[in-house]
Amino acid sequence: MEVRKVKFTQRNHSDFFSVLRKRIDDHFEQVHKTQFADGRMWFKIIFWLFSWAATWCAIMFSGLAGWWLVLLGVMHGFTHLFIAFNIAHDANHGSISLNKRVNDIFSCSLDLIGVNSYLWRFSHNTAHHSYVNVVGVDTSSDGYGIIRFNGQDKWKPAFRFQHYYAWLLYAVATLNYVFTKDFNLFFRLRKQNSSMSPSTGEWVYLIITKLFYYSYTLVLPTIFLPYSFGQVFGVFVLAHALLGFTLALAFQTGHLIEGTSFPPLDKDGNVNKNWAVHIVETTTDYASSNPLVSWLLGGINVHVIHHLYPRICHTHYKELAPIVQATAEEYGLTYQTIPTFRQAVVSHYRLLKELGKKDFKMAS
Repeated sequence: MEVRKVKFTQRNHSDFFSVLRKRIDDHFEQVHKTQFADGRMWFKIIFWLFSWAATWCAIMFSGLAGWWLVLLGVMHGFTHLFIAFNIAHDANHGSISLNKRVNDIFSCSLDLIGVNSYLWRFSHNTAHHSYVNVVGVDTSSDGYGIIRFNGQDKWKPAFRFQHYYAWLLYAVATLNYVFTKDFNLFFRLRKQNSSMSPSTGEWVYLIITKLFYYSYTLVLPTIFLPYSFGQVFGVFVLAHALLGFTLALAFQTGHLIEGTSFPPLDKDGNVNKNWAVHIVETTTDYASSNPLVSWLLGGINVHVIHHLYPRICHTHYKELAPIVQATAEEYGLTYQTIPTFRQAVVSHYRLLKELGKKDFKMAS
């Protein structure tokens, strides 16, 4: 699948991005920090990797049984999610260190939890970050004919019920990643034989890391614990259902809520918007004043600054978001923010319900 090249052709507010960058650079100079990982980030890296190892060891060696072991399995599963949010996401954007090798090392934390980092960078960094909510290009706004995420998709009668069944599909999101999505994307990229096609070495790496993941999550517990494969797999599925649900809501509420715009392509296949303005109009912060949500989600809830400057480490977002908001408002832009995570989820539900209507009119 070749990512279509789309240009943002509008020059209004052309200096917004440069003015904002200057203010952000001034902030880092004043606090004597760089945009990369600080002490807070290194603590989180150590904490989540240790939690991953400790919960797995507890499953294998603690001697706990029954529902206590199920709870441990779910807890271990959530360390996978928080590694993705807090370590792998930053590393794959190159925001942990100026040194590429350091970022490459920590990007492998995504492979550790069953998701191929190379393919994730393609679908997330290239297709999503470059073209947020651009229908036909941004894979995150593509419901593949099952869910209608935007009004440009052809309406189907089943979409009338999508605000009910979408939640069940969200629950299998991470299962899809670890079992099918990476393989499907790999072969689609190989088939197109373009510059984006993964190498044979990437195929070998994909197989080795997937086998490692399946081994420590399924094979070793089945061999060494007094439970059948079916029981182990049942806990595996339960954990992934909770992870998938949480993952989907954390990301969907950043772009797919009421009032979000989906700019149409013009006759030349371009977007008649300034890119930075487009990011502000298609992205939402939620629960940004809640320190627990921000800490657990790796700043994904403070989403506008992340999309404007993905190479800034997320532990700086709290200080930078007010600068972004103030600058956006100076330029007459609407900075979208929702006070709580619950309100963001409700807004996403309402959007799904509205998109299920045949006569839905989409903001552009």
